[in-house]
Amino acid sequence: MVLVGIEVVNYKSKSTGNPVSGFRIHMTDDSDRKGLTGMAVLSEFVPDDVGRSFLRNFTKDDEALGSVVNVRYNRWGRVDEIELN
Repeated sequence: MVLVGIEVVNYKSKSTGNPVSGFRIHMTDDSDRKGLTGMAVLSEFVPDDVGRSFLRNFTKDDEALGSVVNVRYNRWGRVDEIELN
């Protein structure tokens, strides 16, 4: 997947009232899925620590744009790691 956007996210959880901070990453995927013409897009919430760990690879956040990445999920389906491919 190709990283095309990084959005800073800060809000208060409606269920717990606790502050939530992190990133929403936006990616494109040109997979050859049956029935897909063009590119698929995907947006995922990334916890602050996971996002910052990935962004340490770059001097500025916008330098990450265009990177080919692999997104790994934990057993609950939440983003656990982003790595450069």
